[in-house]
Amino acid sequence: MVAAVAWLCSTAGAAEIKKQDSSRVEPQNKAIVAVVNGSEIRLEELESRFELKQQVYDVKMNALQQLISTKLLELKAEESGLSVEQFIHSEIDAKIGPPSEAETYGFYLAQRDRYGEPFEKLHDQIAHDVHEAEVQQARKEFAEKLRASSEIRILMEAPRASVEVGDAPRRGGKDSAAITVIEFGDYQCPFCRGVQATLRDVREKYGNKVSFVFKDYPLRNIHPQAQGAAEAASCAREQGQFWEFHDALFAAPDLTPGALEGLAQRLHLDPGRFRQCLDSHKYAAHIDSDMAEGSQMGMSGTPAFNINGAVLTGAQPLAEFERLIDEELARTRRGLSEP
Repeated sequence: MVAAVAWLCSTAGAAEIKKQDSSRVEPQNKAIVAVVNGSEIRLEELESRFELKQQVYDVKMNALQQLISTKLLELKAEESGLSVEQFIHSEIDAKIGPPSEAETYGFYLAQRDRYGEPFEKLHDQIAHDVHEAEVQQARKEFAEKLRASSEIRILMEAPRASVEVGDAPRRGGKDSAAITVIEFGDYQCPFCRGVQATLRDVREKYGNKVSFVFKDYPLRNIHPQAQGAAEAASCAREQGQFWEFHDALFAAPDLTPGALEGLAQRLHLDPGRFRQCLDSHKYAAHIDSDMAEGSQMGMSGTPAFNINGAVLTGAQPLAEFERLIDEELARTRRGLSEP
């Protein structure tokens, strides 16, 4: 570091910096944020990236949640005629007594490697640490109870990613459905496999209110059989059996070429036509197109879902799908289905 600073301060370094400054292209239009070999990158290109919007939203939501907690404390303290600090002390901190010897020693045993010295020598410090941990836990529990008993409406909406259904396979309510769930999946992904039962529960609960679309996102670098399975599903679609093949793939113990042909035989597909379709790799470009859409949505893994533009990532539980779908149904009733 010192050497680098010395270099920057040297005559040679100053001359090099001057040379770089003189050759740098300064865009006249402030909407241009970078120039790469003469090609411009504009601000709107940067701001349109969904992953950036999501990151900004996450930062804002985290800050908003902290502000909500602060506001709840302020309102509660105001009711009591106290400052926030006085309220926290009287309602939380003062109610936490000193830890017992058993609690103190147990805390020490659980973190003996961190302390590294005999219990007797560190007794007072450990007792203080135990007390602080209990205070922080009590504050957390108080905040959770305060939230649970309060009316909180968060009006800030998450960013939405536009994904075209196009000619992708669809089942459920189809054109009559108020909600479209687009899944980006990988047939070899264990999390994609695991979430299928949850999706069945969603279909059973919402019926024709929800339409389900599948798009391919094979993680080829870690799932070598996923690409072939995706192409096979498209080949099965040619013979009118996409969803049957789709469900069978997620239930299959392996996805080797022989296993794929075995699934086709079980579903009574034309074997010659199916094999010719697979050998031609005619759907490889279509799968690449699906993956490009997923990447634009900021995908980094599978499964990922686009629910009327709202993004849900990972093998989430049923309650999370219900929350998003119910919110979207409410938006539709208010005439706000389009952001």
